[in-house]
Amino acid sequence: MSTHALSVLLADPDPSTCAPLRRRLEAAGYEVTVASTASEVIGFCSWAPPDVLVIDVNLPDMNGFDVCTLARHDADETDLTVILTGEPHDELTRAYFEPMAAFAGSDYCVSKPFDTTAIVNIVEEIAAGASSRPSFRATFPTHVRWPSGRRPLAAAVR
Repeated sequence: MSTHALSVLLADPDPSTCAPLRRRLEAAGYEVTVASTASEVIGFCSWAPPDVLVIDVNLPDMNGFDVCTLARHDADETDLTVILTGEPHDELTRAYFEPMAAFAGSDYCVSKPFDTTAIVNIVEEIAAGASSRPSFRATFPTHVRWPSGRRPLAAAVR
């Protein structure tokens, strides 16, 4: 691990997912913050951007794909690594989960249920500088159309 402890923002509405992962990451020496809503994620990313964002696609106020796109749009791509997590419930969702994660700008996608070791290993690779951007990563749109009357959360919290 580098001399700089990576900051990790865990975003998942389920405390039973966040608690064990938080314990494992903190035990490995990482600074961990937990959020349970998209608005909290955008607020944390605006105030103190994390090095790594671990985000579930099923947040209560906005889906994780959109939050990932917003975080990517607001962050310097070289400074933020995004790990999207989710539990595909049907065959169609399973088939498109990885391409949707890549299109949203995620660097990694991990299906639930997952062993916390999988996420910790990814974060350790990032900290060691051994991680290269995955080949499936897609370029996300530089202009995002917002539904009428809505605007990016980052603009709303400023």
